[in-house]
Formats: sequence, structure tokens, C-alpha cells
Amino acid sequence: MNSLYLKIPHVVIISGVRRSGKSTLLTQIISGWFDEQFYYLNFEDERLISFSAEEDFDMLYQVFLELYGEQRTFFLDEIQNVQGWGRFVRRIYERGFKFFIRRQSI
Repeated sequence: MNSLYLKIPHVVIISGVRRSGKSTLLTQIISGWFDEQFYYLNFEDERLISFSAEEDFDMLYQVFLELYGEQRTFFLDEIQNVQGWGRFVRRIYERGFKFFIRRQSI
């Protein structure tokens, strides 16, 4: 992991219009700083259409823990598709986790 990672804020939001390179930037961050020490979820996945921040984030976190062990960084892609996502991010951030969030601006 890159030492620059330790100096970044705990929540990094990559936002912009369609086709502006957000995915490329996120991929470069992942490949440049991380091996397999993070959680990644893309909310454009059609299986997550009915995903609810109120009900599903805690269950998702438990599944990540069981499958991958505890990681300290989340990559959440296209998060604007989930109503109320900020409450989950804030709660987990307050426990010392870091977030990289990619979202499309409107």
C-alpha cells in the first residue's frame, strides 16, 4: 500500500459527468495502492436495484466480513443509485474506515 494512502482524507469522492474518466481514476487508485485489502461494490449491478441503505448496508458489511475478513477501506461505485447512502458511510467512517466513492454528478 502506498504511503500517500495514509495521508489522504478518510472519505474521497470522485464525482463528475458521464464519460469524464471517473472509473479510470478509481481503477488507477486501486491498482496503484492496494493488493486485495479493500471492499468493492458497484451499485450499477442489476442485482442491487432494490438495495436499501436502511436495511441492506449492515447485512452487506457482515457478508464482506465473513467472505474477506476485516478490511479498512471501501470502494463504492455509482453510489448515487442508493437513497440514504451517506448515513451508512458516516457511521462506518466514524469507526475509522476510509472510503473512495465514485458517483455521477447530475
